[in-house]
Amino acid sequence: MKFRFAPYLAALSAVAVIGSSIWLLDCSEQEQLQQKNRVDTVKDLSIVPVNFKGNLNSQRFVAQNLVAQIYVHPEIPKAKALWVRIGSALVAVLTGLLVFKWTREPIKLREIVQETTGKLRESEVKYRELVENANSIIVKVDAVGKITFFNEFSQRFFGYSEEEIIGKNAIGTIIPHTDSSGNDLAAMGEDILQHPEKYICNEHENIRKNGELVWVSWRNKALVDDNGCFKEILAIGNDISRRKQAEKAQKESYTLLQAVIESIPDPIYVRDLQGRYVLANSATIEAFDRQPEEVIGNSDSELLSPEIAQEFLEIDRQIIATGKSLTYSQDFALRGEIRSFLTTKSVYRDSEGNALGVIGISRDITERKQAEIALQRANEELENRVEKRTANLKQVLKQLQTQIAEREQAEEELRKSEERWQLALKGTNDGIWDWNPRNNELFMSSRCKEMLGFEEWEIENDLNAWYSLLHPDDLDRVINAGQDNLEGKTPYFIAEYRIRCKDDSYKWILGRAKALRNEEGLPVRMVGSIADITARKLAEEALRESEAKFQHLSANVPGMLYQFLLRADGSASYPYISPACREIFELEPETVKQNITLIHDLIHPDEREYYEQLVARAAQTLQPWDWEGRFVLLSGKIKWIQSISQPEDLGNGDSIWHGLITDISDRKQAEEALRQSEERWQLALKGNSDGIWDWNIKTNELFTSARSKEIVGYEDHEIGNQLDEWTAIVHPDDLNLVMDAMQDHLNQKTPYYVTEHRHRCKDGSYKWILGRGKALWDEEGKPVRVVGSHTDISDRKQAEEALRQSEMREREKSQQLEKTLVQLRSTQAQLIQTEKMSSLGQLIAGIAHEINNPVNFIHGNITYVNDYVQELLGLLELYQQKYPQPSGEIVDRIEEIELEFLNEDLAKILSSMKVGTERIRSIVLSLRNFSRLDESDMKQVDIHEGIESTLLILQNRFKGKNNYPEIQLVKQFGALPLVECYAGQLNQVFMNVIANAIDAIEQRFKGQSVEQIKANLGRIDICTKVSDRETAIVQITDNGSGMPEAVKAQIFNPFFTTKAVGKGTGLGLSISYQIVVEQHKGKLDCVSEVGQGTTFIIEIPIRQNP
Repeated sequence: MKFRFAPYLAALSAVAVIGSSIWLLDCSEQEQLQQKNRVDTVKDLSIVPVNFKGNLNSQRFVAQNLVAQIYVHPEIPKAKALWVRIGSALVAVLTGLLVFKWTREPIKLREIVQETTGKLRESEVKYRELVENANSIIVKVDAVGKITFFNEFSQRFFGYSEEEIIGKNAIGTIIPHTDSSGNDLAAMGEDILQHPEKYICNEHENIRKNGELVWVSWRNKALVDDNGCFKEILAIGNDISRRKQAEKAQKESYTLLQAVIESIPDPIYVRDLQGRYVLANSATIEAFDRQPEEVIGNSDSELLSPEIAQEFLEIDRQIIATGKSLTYSQDFALRGEIRSFLTTKSVYRDSEGNALGVIGISRDITERKQAEIALQRANEELENRVEKRTANLKQVLKQLQTQIAEREQAEEELRKSEERWQLALKGTNDGIWDWNPRNNELFMSSRCKEMLGFEEWEIENDLNAWYSLLHPDDLDRVINAGQDNLEGKTPYFIAEYRIRCKDDSYKWILGRAKALRNEEGLPVRMVGSIADITARKLAEEALRESEAKFQHLSANVPGMLYQFLLRADGSASYPYISPACREIFELEPETVKQNITLIHDLIHPDEREYYEQLVARAAQTLQPWDWEGRFVLLSGKIKWIQSISQPEDLGNGDSIWHGLITDISDRKQAEEALRQSEERWQLALKGNSDGIWDWNIKTNELFTSARSKEIVGYEDHEIGNQLDEWTAIVHPDDLNLVMDAMQDHLNQKTPYYVTEHRHRCKDGSYKWILGRGKALWDEEGKPVRVVGSHTDISDRKQAEEALRQSEMREREKSQQLEKTLVQLRSTQAQLIQTEKMSSLGQLIAGIAHEINNPVNFIHGNITYVNDYVQELLGLLELYQQKYPQPSGEIVDRIEEIELEFLNEDLAKILSSMKVGTERIRSIVLSLRNFSRLDESDMKQVDIHEGIESTLLILQNRFKGKNNYPEIQLVKQFGALPLVECYAGQLNQVFMNVIANAIDAIEQRFKGQSVEQIKANLGRIDICTKVSDRETAIVQITDNGSGMPEAVKAQIFNPFFTTKAVGKGTGLGLSISYQIVVEQHKGKLDCVSEVGQGTTFIIEIPIRQNP
């Protein structure tokens, strides 16, 4: 009976072609997926199931249209279609002799496809589990608004179970019927439907099951079916309620800040880097006599004269460049008159410390300066009168002696006051000078010379000597400014200039002076001061951010803030009175609001008429109002009160007064005993937020201002003026620091005493104090006195500590987030890669099984076919011998079929077929060995078999191509026993390492000439052996381009690759490392040197410990 092998040959050819197409299409699909995975991030993890579903559909499409793809892709490369060439050769040999009959094989192929599709669906279920466990709100809504999907996080967030929410309309359950966020839900839905290819983002309020409103940030995407028709909307959300609350609180804080700024009568403004006004209170607007829209957005060049504007701009640039605050006074024309302003400016920065502009506050001191001038003139006039009267009263000796005694007493008081004034001058660190223009005599204080590094005797008190120290570029300007003041062109001499120090360096000096004139108006004297601008800037406190500054100011104002409303009909009320009303007037704020006359009735009868006159005048002129007077409280106590306010016209005939009332009784009592210098000193004490102290070292007496005690919560009488009492409240950890700093200053090791330490408050808490002071020494160089100040810096310290803690927390969060991001990306890519390799292994195993059966039939029957053919040929030869003269018809037929050639070629064909089937069997065996990728159990396997299978699959890459020679392969296999391992995973490691070795050699070829390549051909050595540690070692060495240390240190990191885009995913060696080290408890080492090649050493235990 003859064996019919025609159906099997036909089946073999068809399946080989189909298998080739599947392999090529899968490789193309895999490259696309790898290309996409490399640019994916965890941010897109929410859409991975959708993308993966598309890949699953692509796999099903390939499986269902295998035969059709063969015709669609006629350009399949010969190098990747080995099975196509073998099948085509077999079909060509048997064409016309065999009949294509295979009816059962397509059914088996469909079964394989269905099995593979089922595996892919299982993978899809795994990704649905990822979606269910995602830490985000994931909801699906159908075309009519009903909820079709609600993940577990959504259920926890909104409070609904899946049974309660599925099928319910989103509006009314998680979306309020009225959207308070202002979003147009209908327009948003239409936008989602019109752009199904992208995510539509929005923020709005949602409602929980318990009725609580929460803010959610949504990313919405329309999902369509295969025909492009809308199915449902996928919405992914994140809770942003805390962010919205923070934004609301910030807005309320800004509103409060604006109200505080408007209540202050001094001009407050903010200018950007271009000098444009971005913020200005009503006092600033009124100073310019403009409308708000004429000021905001414009610069000084559009509001003031060019000279003044340029000067302001230069000052702003200087402040921004140095980053330090600046306080200065300046005169300029405003509304047709010369006004004097004391201005403090500081850099305005954003949260990252970048300069945004300058913030400034100015105070009109014109009246104060005019009062000082008038007072000076009055003093001169008084001195003239005294001289005249003295001449008339010389004859009255007794009266003269009495006056002399009184004068001596006054001089003693004046000497004490002058001493305090000199101490204050030393504390301010300024130098004082006095010049007589008539005889050119010049007096310079020692501080003037000390400031420049000179001793007292090293510089003469001569004007020309000082002019010689001025910088040449500043000399003319300083002389002209002084001459202008002498000639009466300017009210004051103010100049900033450079002056040479003893060490030939230059310091910037702020010089200020005023010329004194006689009755004829001629200058008779000029008195002034010089200050080191840099030292002053360093000593000044930086302005806080606008909000914190004014909140702190409002909470710590030493007096009563109020708003006084004066109506057009003459009635009045207090819209606001701060709680300090109780302390100052012994009245409740609410009681005063209800009855305005309560405070008015407390005004001393002698002061009431003048008070009412000033109120009426200020109401007409709307000028700043400053009044001092006495109040008689209900308890009978008399207090001196100062009230400062800024009237504002409300436009309807009413006016409102924003003001501050302070108790100045103590100051008034002190003014009775002190002259002008003492008065200024007391004002300086009260006007300063710092505490002042004065330590007499000889007597150990300590004077501390009330502010010093107030800072730590004590009343003036609750803590004495003894040094021991103050050192007792210094924090124990800071006491040595304070004492050492003071001792260093007393020993003249430091120019000033400066410390930052903690004081214990009355309530037991601690405050951070900035202590500063300067000692005075006697003629013998011994310290006799130290004068200084205390500044509360607790807020700054708390802010610094909070900033450090915040930076530490944010840094830890950032590191944890970065680590999680890498892990998620790696896990995502490895899951997809594992699923792909598992599906590929199953598909290869199935195809190999189907090919192996018919090939075995063919291979087993070729011998019989050869025997039958030889018998037929022998029989034919016997016929020719017995019948040498055949008929003509037989002769013609013999010639037609070329019988002699057929006899010779048929044996060759059968021999070729046998070689081909043996080759197919070898390939099938290698595919079956390599397709162990999906085996989940460890088995004892022959590692050499896995290496050979890998080499067989990669053999095409060893061949020469693109003018490059063939890569040589050297195998040095030792006597390895069977090794317990995951065979499929280990084959994947061999595949990755050998493929990388081939890539490295090809990369070296690209940078070499033909002669260089021939001199050093590509070579890969594979060596196996057993180590002394009972481990199997596989060593794979190439002579490729090698790797630098920086690259070698990262090769096992996920997503790291040195290949071009599209050539690699950066996962091969990372997965290989996990397989060898984590799965097999082995080692994977790399030894590489640039230009010398690379060696990978794979070592795994022969037996795995249970």
